[in-house]
Amino acid sequence: EFAAIVNVVRNTNSEEPIDPAVWEALRSSDLSDIREQFVEYRRTDRLYTASTEVGVTDLYGDQNVTASLSNMFFGFRKMAANLLWLKCDEYFHAGENHLMVPTIRTVVALDPLFVDAYLIGAWHLSYNIPAKLNPTPEAQKEWSDRYQAYVGPRESFIYEGIEILKDGIRNNPRNFKLYFDLGFAVYEEKLQDHANAVKYLQEAVRYRHEPFVARSLYRAMMYNDQLEESKAGWQHYLERYDPNFIHATRFIKYCDGLIAEREGDKARAEFLEARENGDEAAAAEARAEKDEYYSKARAIWEDIVAEWGEDPLADSRMYTLDAYDFMDDGRYYEAIALLEQARTEIPMEYYQDISNLIIDVKQAADIPLNFSEEKEVLRQKDAEAERLAREAERAQRGEATEAVAQVEGPRQRVSLPMLLLGIVAIGALGYAAYSLIRAES
Repeated sequence: EFAAIVNVVRNTNSEEPIDPAVWEALRSSDLSDIREQFVEYRRTDRLYTASTEVGVTDLYGDQNVTASLSNMFFGFRKMAANLLWLKCDEYFHAGENHLMVPTIRTVVALDPLFVDAYLIGAWHLSYNIPAKLNPTPEAQKEWSDRYQAYVGPRESFIYEGIEILKDGIRNNPRNFKLYFDLGFAVYEEKLQDHANAVKYLQEAVRYRHEPFVARSLYRAMMYNDQLEESKAGWQHYLERYDPNFIHATRFIKYCDGLIAEREGDKARAEFLEARENGDEAAAAEARAEKDEYYSKARAIWEDIVAEWGEDPLADSRMYTLDAYDFMDDGRYYEAIALLEQARTEIPMEYYQDISNLIIDVKQAADIPLNFSEEKEVLRQKDAEAERLAREAERAQRGEATEAVAQVEGPRQRVSLPMLLLGIVAIGALGYAAYSLIRAES
């Protein structure tokens, strides 16, 4: 325990305060005896660490110092990890992707605190390598016990990046960067898995972090339909970080608009059901409620456009609300024409949503689908059938259908050849240093 305290204090950057949780533990009554011992050792200049005991200056300056080969051998693990890391970069640029994973594993086995190796390694695996591969069709993906997901060649690299980051979290549980990259860069941006993105970003903000981490969390919450939590988060951001951050104000309005639409969607479902059942009174009441919520939402979207100019989300939502009104009045062709116009004006990120709504309008009005729309309907049916089959298969294994991967778990093995290469590199560096010291002496 005493050695751990010395290590924390001596390795803390003078410009960066000690982690509040660590500082609180150091000041607790439980550590009073050790704290007194530490103060006494500090006062009498008797604090020793690896940096004071094995200093390069001392080794070269004092001719009476002798070095043990075994001590020097393990002291060069980090240098060997750096050399292997350079080799990993060579593998990437040479296209030898199959060698990258075992090399990264060996690097972090030699230096488990090498945070950049986890971050950059996961970036290569989840982004750069998959960019060169085609997505695997759903029907061709196979179940992986390792990743607890259906994957193909491309997807396996993405999930290996996830495993690298989780391994980094196990070894560096208080570093927000690992949680952030896992939650935002991989789950949110790469996989659009908003639930897992929120999960790991919530962990990231528990530790000392940069403001952009909180912003990413509140954004992911909005896309995960945690609208009230997202709104509260953005309001907290304005209070804590920057009261003039205009994007926070915009996201608060996004949440208000989506909340109003969510309530309007509930009322619209009740309206359509009541109209289908011939209950005119209930239909009229539900329609009035629907119109009230949709009018509130439309006013919010219009306000956003008036204040900030073109806004893809606001524009797509207004097109959708107008299409709903046309549909509810039986003006299906006008709804289709409006949505066709929307597809030419909104960004690609909303194109598929608008296209799916066109299909819904046509099916509701018994209007024939074109060839591409028929293919999309078949694709969606096949995907749903595949999803149900996979859920049944997982249920047979006794697994939860919506299980979320946990950080806890067995550590991954490193490649034996790469580990041996690392050991050889350590030995070579240690022997070279040892020989140089003997020569100087």
